[in-house]
Amino acid sequence: MIHVDITSRVKLPHAFTDRHALSDAVARIEREIKPRQALDGVIHLIDDNEMRHLNGTNRGLDKVTDVLSFTYDAELNEARGT
Repeated sequence: MIHVDITSRVKLPHAFTDRHALSDAVARIEREIKPRQALDGVIHLIDDNEMRHLNGTNRGLDKVTDVLSFTYDAELNEARGT
């Protein structure tokens, strides 16, 4: 099973925040990839200003992109105490 948390700190058009549509999309992906173990993910819906900030902080780019993704490494975060 794929579990996805969806959060938004900005007001976005309803089409972007429709949790049922996003849940349906995740279910379709799950049927396609047939994961062997449970998967978790987080989707943050953000505006252009925050995307520019995240790109600058994490990638050294002063620009807006459509998607920014990060892997989650539980062992690394545990070692860092985060």
